Amino acid sequence: MGNYRSKLSKAGVKDVSINSGKRSHSCPGGAPSRSGIKRARRGEVNFLPDYPSGESKDTLDGLRLQMISEMQKVSAERDMALIYQLMQHTFALRREEIINSAMPIAEVKNRWPALFCQAQLYKEFHRITNQNLPYTFLGALDKAAPRLLQLYENTKGTWVWSCDDMISWWAFLPSVTEAFQDMVHCSSSPGAITSTS
Repeated sequence: MGNYRSKLSKAGVKDVSINSGKRSHSCPGGAPSRSGIKRARRGEVNFLPDYPSGESKDTLDGLRLQMISEMQKVSAERDMALIYQLMQHTFALRREEIINSAMPIAEVKNRWPALFCQAQLYKEFHRITNQNLPYTFLGALDKAAPRLLQLYENTKGTWVWSCDDMISWWAFLPSVTEAFQDMVHCSSSPGAITSTS
């Protein structure tokens, strides 16, 4: 496996070459071989993809700036289809920046403002893992709901909300998915960026 990985690293495959250049016989002053290893977590299908064909870092950065200017418009004037295309096209640059430089969240928010829209967040999760975030989360919550309700019943006196009201509300709805959708529709915050695409 070592020879295969070294050939991939020399060929320029980013998933492998990101961890190359560590301390070795040819580079005694490098970082220790086990420090700062960057690898895909469980479920990350597209950990560090290559740039689209015919694109470079400069052209993708130009598309990023175009996306920022589109996001600075009033929400009614935004072209969400264009923002989706730009986010899809600049995915490789975004992953490279996030993985290699480990930027703070505030800087990520300044450089990629569309990433913090609900629809784009769901699509980014799908780009990375090939899973639908709301359905995956809500399906797991449906499995855990009976145990959570039992926990709420056992600890009635320590919660801020009335457990009886919460339990009767949850029992009224057939599934947690519908409860979550009901909460989202009822309590949308006025400062949130919403989009329909």
